[in-house]
Amino acid sequence: MLVNAVEISSILLTFIALSMGTYYDLKFREISPWLWIPFIALGIVFIVFKILLGLLNVVLIIFSLIAPLVTLLFSYVGLIGGADFLALLSIALLLPKCPDILGFSLFPPSLVILSYSIFMMVGISIGIAIINILLYRNELKRVPRRLRILYLFTALPLRTNTILNTKYWFLLEIPWENKFRISFDIEEDPSKYREILLRKLKNGEIKNTTRIWATWGVPHIALYLLGFLLFIVIKDSVLLEIISSIV
Repeated sequence: MLVNAVEISSILLTFIALSMGTYYDLKFREISPWLWIPFIALGIVFIVFKILLGLLNVVLIIFSLIAPLVTLLFSYVGLIGGADFLALLSIALLLPKCPDILGFSLFPPSLVILSYSIFMMVGISIGIAIINILLYRNELKRVPRRLRILYLFTALPLRTNTILNTKYWFLLEIPWENKFRISFDIEEDPSKYREILLRKLKNGEIKNTTRIWATWGVPHIALYLLGFLLFIVIKDSVLLEIISSIV
């Protein structure tokens, strides 16, 4: 009975952590590290409890920590923010293995959730590519050849007024410098370029209808929340199907 209570608590705490993280990610694209600390601490307490009962071993814990360690590496090189690591660490500690009340999963929840979020990112990229091919082939010709494939899957040529009315589209093209960037700095404040863009617009240097290549700052924590909900319903079945089709 006590074990079931701990498993249910772990599931609910994971949902609460990811829901809170998603709210801040969508609203501010910034999450205080302190948000994750209580969930990480409780996860450690639950792990110690399960080890003492013989329900968990070191191998399972290490297996569960693969996902947060991968995101830690990505955050170290500046590809993603530190919140991704802390979110997946919270999941890995709260749910080091699939709770028995949910059924069986060969892979740990943290790894499955990370995989599902990557699948969703691939889906978003394919959708962007389809839009660019159907609507913006001519705009793609302006992009340097070495960056064309990258822009095809990750960016859209938005009108100036659209960029000025959105918060989390980051400029890849800097028209007043005749520059095309590979990516944006993860710590970059998108309002910096919007202010310059607004000034250029007022000075008549750029038109409202001018299209500028920009990329969306994807709220990764929201994808982890969706991945978690998918895990609750289907466990690692999709991941296993993909692996079995490749192997």
